[in-house]
Amino acid sequence: MNQYFTTRQGAIRRLIEIKREMMGARYPLATVVGRRKDGCEFNGVESVLVSVRAGRIACFFHTSAIENQVVFIS
Repeated sequence: MNQYFTTRQGAIRRLIEIKREMMGARYPLATVVGRRKDGCEFNGVESVLVSVRAGRIACFFHTSAIENQVVFIS
């Protein structure tokens, strides 16, 4: 599992890349789970992206057939 540290803008860019990859059917089994600063979790790239834009997400997990990532947002 790879761990990354990024800014909010970097996280938004990464989530948009993941969304495009999923739409292109390259990784149909990818999952994205975001963890808010208060500990609650969100499932799905769209809800995580909205929460990152609002500044509520502390990190998110991206799991696909090729890679596993934890992205921490500062």
